[in-house]
Amino acid sequence: MAFGSSSSSERYPSLEEGARSFQKKFEDMISSLTKRTLPLQRKAFECCVSCFDRHNDDHVKIADCMTRCHQQGEAIMRSLQRETEVLQSKLDSCQKVRPLSRNSSQLAFS
Repeated sequence: MAFGSSSSSERYPSLEEGARSFQKKFEDMISSLTKRTLPLQRKAFECCVSCFDRHNDDHVKIADCMTRCHQQGEAIMRSLQRETEVLQSKLDSCQKVRPLSRNSSQLAFS
């Protein structure tokens, strides 16, 4: 193999392995958090059903009631979304850091 023709996966196998491992752990964490919200989602849907029982045929009151039922869950999901976006932004910043040269330990930002 000629100098300079090696792929990044050949030069940095542990970096790519680390990225895959991190991605898997991140996906597992998101899955776990989503599963933990299931009881809250169920409670919100049960609350929505009770809105029909409490407000009979008044569609405005039913709609308002249903909106209130989902407020807590929506707030939690917005918070999780913001935290995920912050993490993604930090990861994107890390990916922009690259070596200046093959023989240098200095870093440059693209």
